[in-house]
Amino acid sequence: MHCAFQSKPMFYRMLFYGQIAGFTIIIALHTSCTDAVKSYYEKMYTSEMYVHSGYKLDASDRSFRLPQSLVEISGLSCVNDTHLVAVQDENGILYVINIENGNIERELKFGKKGDYEGVEYVDGKIYVLKSDGSVFHFKYPEAPVEEIKVKKIETPLSKKNDVEGLGYDPLNHALLFACKADGNLGRDKRKGRSVFTYDLKRKIFKKKPLYVVSIKKIKEFASENNIKLPKNVNFRPSAIALHPLTNRIYLLAHTGKSLLVLNREGDIVEYYRLNPSIFRQPEGICFSSDGTLYISNEGRGQPANILIFSYSR
Repeated sequence: MHCAFQSKPMFYRMLFYGQIAGFTIIIALHTSCTDAVKSYYEKMYTSEMYVHSGYKLDASDRSFRLPQSLVEISGLSCVNDTHLVAVQDENGILYVINIENGNIERELKFGKKGDYEGVEYVDGKIYVLKSDGSVFHFKYPEAPVEEIKVKKIETPLSKKNDVEGLGYDPLNHALLFACKADGNLGRDKRKGRSVFTYDLKRKIFKKKPLYVVSIKKIKEFASENNIKLPKNVNFRPSAIALHPLTNRIYLLAHTGKSLLVLNREGDIVEYYRLNPSIFRQPEGICFSSDGTLYISNEGRGQPANILIFSYSR
């Protein structure tokens, strides 16, 4: 009896120390795996990849963590050098964000629940894109208001096009629509992702795309510039914006994890693969007047964020 009684404390002590040893091994393996993944990404995505972009995309200069209400942030635009506006893809709410500290200063309800994918500030007005190609627009209220009067623009685009990018071309006073899926209208048979335009002055949607980006063009550019591509190249743009200083068109893609830059003729002039450990789910892009780049990422199990990159010529 005495020996049996004494054996129980010994058993529990052995169990306790065994658990500690097990946890130590797990932590060591986790740290080892984390370091291995980090090392892999560091080798795959180095600063040299972005040497011509004007931006050090391997590390942001600043970043903001966003609240839960913006965990599915889907569109981003610059109002001025002090404020951004954002939308998320479930609720008809415009979020006004302070550029200095990332705080949400106002929430403006403009519509019902829906798949809102892009936002653009143009000359005192806000334009919000839905994935079916329709656009809601209203005057940007500088001060709190009781009601927002919203108008709607219908386009020939539809859900099959899955329109996720909305930008603005100041030279032609036109909205830009980037299709994530089918880039065709009607009986068109183009292979690639199309960018369409809507003339804000004449209120005309142009059915012929302004640009078409194909995988073939990406592969050709990569081959000519010694860029290594993954085995299965994909490019499905989630956002579009014009650079205020170079006047080039930036197309951001979560599916395909890349940033593609076009000149005004539609030629690919830059192509960058984005490190997924930094760009978890890039869905929004915009610039401030000095060329500062803002890219928003959906949360994917973590807080959403806005990454900020300074521009150098």
